[in-house]
Amino acid sequence: MRPRKTTSLVLCLAAGLVGAACGSDEEGKPIPSDSATALESQLDNVDARLANGSVGACNDVLRDDGGNVGPVEQLISNMPDDVDGDVVSALSDGFDRLFELVQERCEELQRERDEQQEQDEDEPEITIPEKTETETVPPETVPPETETQTEPDNPETTPDTGGETPPGQGGENPGQGGGGGAIVPGGDE
Repeated sequence: MRPRKTTSLVLCLAAGLVGAACGSDEEGKPIPSDSATALESQLDNVDARLANGSVGACNDVLRDDGGNVGPVEQLISNMPDDVDGDVVSALSDGFDRLFELVQERCEELQRERDEQQEQDEDEPEITIPEKTETETVPPETVPPETETQTEPDNPETTPDTGGETPPGQGGENPGQGGGGGAIVPGGDE
């Protein structure tokens, strides 16, 4: 990852140059403090974009609209004429080199992203079905038809006959009087 280290070095050198150019010089005036502050702000912005590590953030440095190249060029070209020409030239050269390194870094990030996409496409895709929420309807259950065995002495298990007393069960005390006896065939006695 050599371009990143080189970019950091150029950022440091450019920042140092901006800072050093703010002092007094016998051959010309220093960079005005507002210009130096604006250049340092551009350096910080470039560094933050590169630190993001994405192709998009890297390319944002070089964009025409909203990038860093245009504002830096404008700041350098708007330096007062009495600023030392060597300082202005060194600033221009330093930033030009910085932007070349940024371009190289962007190309490297793009290659890495393309290679990763190719690897992703070459690997078989394993799909896991999505779990969907569905309403579970329980199956209809029909109770099995069973014969109910009742005990004559237990009124809770006596089947409901609609108010009629079943044969063999008479009145309140089944099996006692009440004419609930069995009919014997063949004898009228």
